[in-house]
Amino acid sequence: MTTVGVGVEENKLSGRALLVVVVVGIVCALAGASAAYLVLSSQEPRFRAETQVALLPARNTPPEDLSNYWEALSRGQAARIAAEVLGQRRWLGPAAQAAGVATESIRLAAGAVADTTLIDVSMEAGSAAAAEIGLDTAVREARPVVEEVSGPFALEVVQSAAGSAEELGVASNQLIAVAGATGLLIGGGLALMVLRRRARRQLARRVATPTPDPLESRERSARAATSKAEDPLPAGRTVGVTDKMPAVNGRASAAAANGTSSGHNGRPVGPPSPGRDHPSAPDRRP
Repeated sequence: MTTVGVGVEENKLSGRALLVVVVVGIVCALAGASAAYLVLSSQEPRFRAETQVALLPARNTPPEDLSNYWEALSRGQAARIAAEVLGQRRWLGPAAQAAGVATESIRLAAGAVADTTLIDVSMEAGSAAAAEIGLDTAVREARPVVEEVSGPFALEVVQSAAGSAEELGVASNQLIAVAGATGLLIGGGLALMVLRRRARRQLARRVATPTPDPLESRERSARAATSKAEDPLPAGRTVGVTDKMPAVNGRASAAAANGTSSGHNGRPVGPPSPGRDHPSAPDRRP
């Protein structure tokens, strides 16, 4: 069997083997989707609320100083300072108390928008209401401190947190579908690999044990039949005394037919010739 033939036969799978691959893949897909569903069901949902604030010159700023204030705000340093203040953990206590949740269950983050005076502030919580209420409370509590440390600027709310909460994470349906597809690929791939390895071993075993040639077997049988026909004796039998008995008996029968027989010394033994010692022989003495 050539190498190309062996390779082609290794890649061939029977219909039953393909059915096994499909069944294993489907079972693994169902297992993956079920596991994803259980994980999603056991996890607590998370929501994020967002608000946007801006640093602006205070309303009582003299008109002749407005250009200087806007120039200072355009550098971005004041917005970065305000973002650092808004993101401190010190505002988590009042926010959690207002939302009626534990302090460890909420997270607060703030960051300045580049080349602007805007600041994005967000809060994560276990419910949409807790995230929105906690975020508004945190901004309200931090506002006096922000205005104090950032300079002669006022912190104004551009977009409220009300109605901004959204659920975090990938959609449940998408996650379940991805888990099912992953199980299908992994299960089907493993089953295909095992079946191909088994087929490769069986093929190697068949190659190591060559199949006898029918023509050679018939020639061997013909030679054996010819040898048996030429040999008068059965296989394993030796010539002995019993094999010579038919010949001896044959000679004795021939001698009896001629009226003679052989004795122990090889002399013919037969009826007595008429002579002097025989009572029926005539006396020929003078």
